[in-house]
Amino acid sequence: VPLATPNAFQRYGVEIVGENTGYIVDVTPEKWNIGKGDIVNIENALKAGDAMGGHFVSGHIDCVGKIAKIEKKGEDVLMDIEFPDEFRPLVVQKGSVALDGVSLTVGEVNGNRFRAYVIPHTLKATNLGIKKVGGGVNVEFDILGKYAAKFPIREASSKTSGITEGFLREKGF
Repeated sequence: VPLATPNAFQRYGVEIVGENTGYIVDVTPEKWNIGKGDIVNIENALKAGDAMGGHFVSGHIDCVGKIAKIEKKGEDVLMDIEFPDEFRPLVVQKGSVALDGVSLTVGEVNGNRFRAYVIPHTLKATNLGIKKVGGGVNVEFDILGKYAAKFPIREASSKTSGITEGFLREKGF
């Protein structure tokens, strides 16, 4: 990877600044759970004009979650992640979340815990296959959900929109 190449390092925005037996990177200080010698996920950053698929993630960590449960179901793994209460509005069933930079779909949500389903390919191609119960995982919540949470909801009496807080709750938002 050439110097000054932007990359997604566990989906954290980094720039390659040197090489030795691996990569040397500059990073912006974040709340993250990573230490010397840890196995991390690295991928090239999306370039303008590239095909886009999957979920939107920015590489900015929201919190460190705790792996509360890991359950094998067939070849898949179900991971239950606990997170701080302040992020509850950002987690929705069938929404997206990035764990250590790996974009996943949220399964069930129960209070400040959600379940993510990890398929065999993802387990082999990322560090999620070596995670343990009680360990930490870097969590980034869906950027679209963050913007939606900031968008003001109009009152039911609004003449300009039929979308109200009650309507959204009724539809599962």
